[in-house]
Amino acid sequence: MRTIVATMVGLAFLALGCNGSKGGSTTTGSGGETTGGTTPLAAGQPCASDGDCASGVCGVSLSGGNCCAQSCPLGKAPCTVSGCDENGACDYPGPETSCDTTCTGAALNQNACNGGGGCQAVSATACPDHFSCPDGGEATGDDAGCQTTCTSGADCATGFVCNAGGCVAPVPTGACTEDDDCSSGACGVTGSGHCCRVTCTGSTPPCGAADCDPQTGACLYGDSATACGSTPQSCSGTTELSPSHCDGVGNCGTVATSCAPYACGATTCLTTCSDGGGCASGAFCELSHASCCGLTFGGAMAVDAVTGNDQVACCGVAGNQPCQTIAHALQLIDAARAHDVTLTATLNDAGGDWAPPGETFPILLGWGVELNAPGITFFDRDGGGIFTIGSISSNDLIGYASIVGARGNPIGIGMDQAGDQSQGLHVIEVQADQTLFLANASINGNADFLTTAIHLEPGAALYFGGDRTSAITGQAKITGRVNIGSSSGPPGYDGIVCTAGPRRQGCMIMDVPLQGESSVVIQGQAGRDLDLEGNSFVTLTSAPVIGTPPSSVGFLTCPGSPLKADNEGVLLNGLITMEFDNGTVQCLSGYGFLLQSTALGVPTLMMNGTTIQNTQIGIQAFAGTAVISNSTIRYNANGVEQAYTGRYTATIDLSGGPDGGRNTVACSNSIEGYAPPGVSVLNKNSQALNASNVNWDTPAPDLFGCNASLDACTCEISSCSLDAGADGMDAVYTSTGSITTTGNQLSTLDCTPPSKY
Repeated sequence: MRTIVATMVGLAFLALGCNGSKGGSTTTGSGGETTGGTTPLAAGQPCASDGDCASGVCGVSLSGGNCCAQSCPLGKAPCTVSGCDENGACDYPGPETSCDTTCTGAALNQNACNGGGGCQAVSATACPDHFSCPDGGEATGDDAGCQTTCTSGADCATGFVCNAGGCVAPVPTGACTEDDDCSSGACGVTGSGHCCRVTCTGSTPPCGAADCDPQTGACLYGDSATACGSTPQSCSGTTELSPSHCDGVGNCGTVATSCAPYACGATTCLTTCSDGGGCASGAFCELSHASCCGLTFGGAMAVDAVTGNDQVACCGVAGNQPCQTIAHALQLIDAARAHDVTLTATLNDAGGDWAPPGETFPILLGWGVELNAPGITFFDRDGGGIFTIGSISSNDLIGYASIVGARGNPIGIGMDQAGDQSQGLHVIEVQADQTLFLANASINGNADFLTTAIHLEPGAALYFGGDRTSAITGQAKITGRVNIGSSSGPPGYDGIVCTAGPRRQGCMIMDVPLQGESSVVIQGQAGRDLDLEGNSFVTLTSAPVIGTPPSSVGFLTCPGSPLKADNEGVLLNGLITMEFDNGTVQCLSGYGFLLQSTALGVPTLMMNGTTIQNTQIGIQAFAGTAVISNSTIRYNANGVEQAYTGRYTATIDLSGGPDGGRNTVACSNSIEGYAPPGVSVLNKNSQALNASNVNWDTPAPDLFGCNASLDACTCEISSCSLDAGADGMDAVYTSTGSITTTGNQLSTLDCTPPSKY
């Protein structure tokens, strides 16, 4: 018991020093002075008890030491104060003395005394193998070490998960034991197995996912080899239905497969056919090969004159080789009743003369087929014509076809590569109530055999500049200029002839709007460029060209002038309505436009933005009406003639019409091939001719009243620039009619003629 008491008393003085005496009894005053004759010891001096020291603190234990300048806090073991040094300062262990080891988060801290009684970290190292401190927090003392195994992610460093007792980074694919082992957070479908890239949507057997692929992480569903449900194999019509099976994405169902071009057998699709059937509706059986050929609306078919073969299953689609002749391909299209098929014709995948064995002319195009033959030339050596647009059979009620080439590589019709011309009556014939669409094509007849390039029966229609898609929808599929005849090759006879029918029918001719390009050029024809009969409707507005171009602007600049390459331009014979805009009519030995009547009625011509030059007569009207605006009629023998027949009257309006644009009618001279004199505006009937707002040779146009032969004339204004009956008279009338010439201006043309030949 004494020992225990003494120990407790000693501990009480560790921080306060000792009150024992040294060298006799002393009394310590309130200021720390010592009475009784003993001098207190200064800080740092050796002492035996607290009373020896001026500070009242002798060391920190009962065994004495040095006087302390002040009392010393004990500190934390093993960093506790050991006494006071020779200066009286408290003496604590420094960094050379290690103290507690701590673990914070996932770092192991090495600690040492800080010389002030405390313990502080001097270095830190990460826990090995990505483990963390016990319980994932801070630990000190006996349990201060890092974890060496794990039961969850809390035992691992941030960013690592517990897998099989070890801390590892999450993986996108591979084995796993819980969801957080995986980057996606999905370990299999139940938290074990292999990591999934995404969470699988279903696991109901037999089609649901049971796990994920070890390499890709894809959900492993039951595939088509896994049976499910109860639906058996079946086939009906042209659709085969498989037995029910898993679809590879977790569902159970069936798959419908089209048998086309074959029909169904008992439970599966047929793979052969016979004359008894076996093909789907719209397909036909190539009997010699028991093979069905399927063609559908808007499909495609190939014909090659070199590599094709009509003696095999030559559908020209899918895996079938091309046919050899267009005629045979059209038979197959008719058998399949497939319309709007694109038929591509080649010679060993290139161009050249089309002459495969077995091809029959004329080639009948129907069923809305589009013949696409860039660089191919079609020439009929039997004189029967080349193409006919019509119905192939009673089943063909489509009523149109397209013939196209490519830009810079047109299809040629009527001449072969050597320049030989067709000898048939027509190169292309469009039958009644049929429509032909033309683009990127060059067509010519034969003047020696009076062959027409394109003949339109009553009720037929013709579109220039685009295939049917371009013409009907306005969306360019294939577009490009059509050339009829040539400026340098052998002449054709008539460019286009539209005949009248017993039901007052005529034809319709239109063009596709093209930007900066002519839809049609007709030239080099010994007959007429365009012959319109009956009750016809024509609209050509995309820079149409009639005739061969002159070498320059002026008199006698055409090839062969004054006997020019082209004979006559456009004949409007009957109840014709024609709009001709933005065009050019030139180098014609005869008229540019001739308006005549028939029992059906009289024609109407509306012209805007057009140039008529180097013709015998630019516009000659015996009947009907011509309204001209924004146009130039120049360097013709006669410019405009309002003629007389005795039955019908003709009216030509040059005042600008509804478009309101000024016309130029100037530089007329018989040097261009007409009996003198040359007149710009001539009126031979009783109807007034309105020539107001016109640009003439002279600012106040010569106006003459003449007899029928124009050799006796009187100036009808105060003065005329020319003598009566001279070439170049501006305005002349020969009947009881008149010519109005108000609002006139001087044209900028140079009307000086060259010396006569």
